[in-house]
Amino acid sequence: MTSDTWILQENEFDPELVPRNETLFALSNGYIGIRGDFEEGEGNFHPGTYVNGFYEIRPIEYGESAYGYAKFHQTIQNTANPKLVKVRVNGTLVGPRECRLVEYQRHLDFKAGTLERSMVLELPSREKLRYRSRRFVSLADPYLVAMEIEISPLDGDSSVVFESYLDGGTTNRIDFGDPRVAAHTGESKQIISFQREGNAVGLTERTRLSRIAVASGITHSADRDPQELVALPDDRQPGTATIFRVSKGQSVTFRKFAYIRLVPEGDEADLSALMNDLRSTAERGFETLYTEHKNQLDQFWRISDIRIDGNPEVQQKVRYSLFQLYQAGRFLIDSSVAAKGLTSEGYEGHFFWDTEIFIMPFFTFTQRQGAREILRNRYRMLDAARARARELSERGALFPWRTINGQEASAYFLAGTAQYHINAAIAYAIRQYVAVSGDYQYLQEEGAEMLFETARAWASLGFFNQGKGGRFCINGVTGPDEYTALVNNNCYTNMMARFHLRYAREVYYWMAEEHFEQLQRVSGILGLQPDEVDTWMKAAEGMHIPYDPELGIHLQDDDILSREPWDFENTPKDRYPLLLNSHPLVIYRHRVLKQPDMLMAAFLLPEEFSDGEHLRAYEFYTPITTFDSSLGAPVQSIISAREGRLREAWKFFSRNLDVDLEDIQGNVRDGLHMAATGGTWQSLIFGFGGLKIDNGEAWFEPHLPREINGLEFRLWLKDSLVSVSFDRKEARYEVEVGPALAIRHEYENITLTPGIPVSRSLVPELKNMLIYLEEPSPKFRERIIELFENLESLGIRTVLCAAPENHSLKAHTSLFAGLEELAKTLPDPEPFFTGATLAEEPLRNCMILSDHKESTLAAGRAGLPCYCLKESVVENIPSATTLIEEFRSFHRL
Repeated sequence: MTSDTWILQENEFDPELVPRNETLFALSNGYIGIRGDFEEGEGNFHPGTYVNGFYEIRPIEYGESAYGYAKFHQTIQNTANPKLVKVRVNGTLVGPRECRLVEYQRHLDFKAGTLERSMVLELPSREKLRYRSRRFVSLADPYLVAMEIEISPLDGDSSVVFESYLDGGTTNRIDFGDPRVAAHTGESKQIISFQREGNAVGLTERTRLSRIAVASGITHSADRDPQELVALPDDRQPGTATIFRVSKGQSVTFRKFAYIRLVPEGDEADLSALMNDLRSTAERGFETLYTEHKNQLDQFWRISDIRIDGNPEVQQKVRYSLFQLYQAGRFLIDSSVAAKGLTSEGYEGHFFWDTEIFIMPFFTFTQRQGAREILRNRYRMLDAARARARELSERGALFPWRTINGQEASAYFLAGTAQYHINAAIAYAIRQYVAVSGDYQYLQEEGAEMLFETARAWASLGFFNQGKGGRFCINGVTGPDEYTALVNNNCYTNMMARFHLRYAREVYYWMAEEHFEQLQRVSGILGLQPDEVDTWMKAAEGMHIPYDPELGIHLQDDDILSREPWDFENTPKDRYPLLLNSHPLVIYRHRVLKQPDMLMAAFLLPEEFSDGEHLRAYEFYTPITTFDSSLGAPVQSIISAREGRLREAWKFFSRNLDVDLEDIQGNVRDGLHMAATGGTWQSLIFGFGGLKIDNGEAWFEPHLPREINGLEFRLWLKDSLVSVSFDRKEARYEVEVGPALAIRHEYENITLTPGIPVSRSLVPELKNMLIYLEEPSPKFRERIIELFENLESLGIRTVLCAAPENHSLKAHTSLFAGLEELAKTLPDPEPFFTGATLAEEPLRNCMILSDHKESTLAAGRAGLPCYCLKESVVENIPSATTLIEEFRSFHRL
């Protein structure tokens, strides 16, 4: 790490860290990705170059097969490597193997979008030279990779030879011991054409079974004329040797340009076209191409940067995550963002629900075109999803759990195909995109058709179960928590299905009123009638939601409480992740979670949970979650922040921030966890920033952790670019671009006028006293009423909580939150949550006054200050001044 918050730096060469760092220093533009392997080819772990959409298929071989199993693996392919440049100085191959490293530094520059390396090496002859390299994957041109190498002899005149190759002999990495990495052997692609012209070479590769072709070409230039140019004739690894004579104190800079592009089906002439385009591009010069690339990055940072005040290390890590997100989604040409992006071959390059739920929100709020491309890619897969639904005996469309081309590629159906919630993830992404962007045209063109077809699958999959009182049940599914497979009524799935069915019906009737012709077109394609849509609503309203009234929590599924608790105390750390150390059947029999389903539901559908249910779910599910999935920590951080548990929120935020940079899960060599990079953004915006979208309106409830002093970010909301910043004292909002916008800050509705900042205090101020008192004696009641009047005179409202209707103090308090609406009472804090909500006041401005000893436990769980009367006698009644001082002391004001 470095103090520069725009740079990820490596200050010494450690061979043990090469696999990890090849991933961390990867560059991409969403269409092309290159790993951070060394261009000289020596000492690398797995050189990788990837094109989004270049994949091979292979039949899945089952020992015991059955109807409907996924038929084909789909695996992203490592295409020809354009980075390979071997440099020889006075006949010695330059690199750590042949030379002694005197100085070494490599850094990834987020602001410049470059990977740069600087070395001083000593040759066997004791002569020293300086080696500098710089590379970028263009964010202005989807097909371009450019790099340059500068050699400076330090001790004498030197012969410098650049041997530049286009290595067509690349293969994928194989790991038989890790199910997250492919273990397929054999040749998967072949070179079908080759072209050489001067110092430029090109080749076309084609996969053997999927028959997808990609054309690659390289050409070169230098800052001086070479002595000689020699063709290196190997057609599998074609290249050129360019020879220079360089004097001591001078340098030579060698530049290499590569174009990589998928070949349209049936277009065998594309290699010639690609080579012509490459030469034209290279003639414009390295610096011009770099400037265009950096201009795109400058535009990105102006909108998408998140500024962290008071913690440079966190600032650096956050910017790393943002940079990787942008790289992964800049150019999505008939494709999407895979779970590993284009940083390696982990998960075989597949797309999961990670894309819509963890990655896409960043694009929806900051880079809208990328979000729309992600949805368009799903729309292109709709016919395959329809076919998959028929194969599984369901109506409508059923999107695959993991895929590249739209067909299911999960060979393990228990934790794959059974995760039907992918349909709801896509529906959720559509709703969020439309609500945030205001792009209702998208609904008419593509979104409604996807919504309706995927809603049909829920109506088909579930049934009205008389054994559950006629409730609509969905059996035999797996939720996000893959340690609990093939269960009845996974609560997350049922809640998301209910949301999906309601939203699909809402869109249907909106179109019936506002866009009838478009609805007729979509309904004609689908054969959809209003009575079927009304059936969706019947299923939604009758949805079975597992709930335990005694615990006051939503149950992850019908049977979670009947499973044997996992023995966490006697499970050593080296037995995690459980999926690599325990048979699935062992895990499935126990009450142990890979990631917290119900907290995910509380995050995505907060309206489905009371504040008390939020907290109780947090307290019940957190201790039984292993967080073996990288998807768990950001959700936990968001929920912790919203609960006001900022220390816990920061712990999980830090874990998520470090999952790749510190290689927490030990598999970064196989690619970045792109969901974690998206989770970083979401933890900051939805967690600490407290953003929710409620009926299309942005609602902010900021929570600033102690580890930072301030947070600033920008979001596109409809057609307005809004700046949001807050510290410990106030929150500030401003429309920087676009029209006026209505937002909500905590319980206040605000209209933002362009160019006029609005601020609101975040300093705790006692505004509501939450009262929990037994029926008082007459003398005690008289003094308590006097206290209430004093509080009211100071502008502090009194809220009587969890009291019966006939309580004698009811008439003397500002507000009354009775017993009838409560699922739980003390020591549960729900009575006080209910009182604060009724008062429309954030918890930081509330305090508890009670004569019940369990109120202190409730206050601790809620994070509220509490003044507890030890006895209900007049002498124990505090003054209003005493209560205010207690409040200030609690908040350290």
